[in-house]
Amino acid sequence: GLGAADLRKLRAALDEPHSPKLVYVLRRLEVCSLTPELSRATDIDAAVARLSDHAIAEVRELSARIASAWSAQLKAELRRRELASRPGPKPSGTGALWCKACQGKHRPHTCK
Repeated sequence: GLGAADLRKLRAALDEPHSPKLVYVLRRLEVCSLTPELSRATDIDAAVARLSDHAIAEVRELSARIASAWSAQLKAELRRRELASRPGPKPSGTGALWCKACQGKHRPHTCK
């Protein structure tokens, strides 16, 4: 995964909307997971969301897909943390929020 320093470098590239590297940067971000901590530290999700009005269709599509995936990841992580912080016994079930393989990330998994 990419750390905060990597995301800051990629975010700087997003601030140049006419950069020829923009599609490359978005493709790199497409496979990146975003945590609430990385979101706060880099503000990269807001930078990606600003590209939704970009003149190039591929940039618009990539930014929309990334924003949607990251939104789902952040919601799932916050929900998982909320459930984990409740007093009492912790759920030991499976499913997207508790699966050790996917950890609630927005991707296909086989937990049941």
